[in-house]
Amino acid sequence: MMKITICPTCERKTLVAVTETVELPIPGRSLKIPDVPHLKCTACGERLFGRESEPVIHKYLHRRAG
Repeated sequence: MMKITICPTCERKTLVAVTETVELPIPGRSLKIPDVPHLKCTACGERLFGRESEPVIHKYLHRRAG
């Protein structure tokens, strides 16, 4: 998991590692991807995606493309 401890948006030390469904905007709609590991700020809600997120998102998009 990423070693960032301070949120780049609100500058608080409130980042926690989570695995949850994320909603990503794509042209014309949004896409909900389950079980994506990432860091989330408990103060402002900012989400940071790193190397751990990429394979989950890629696998989901690949599977959706058929």
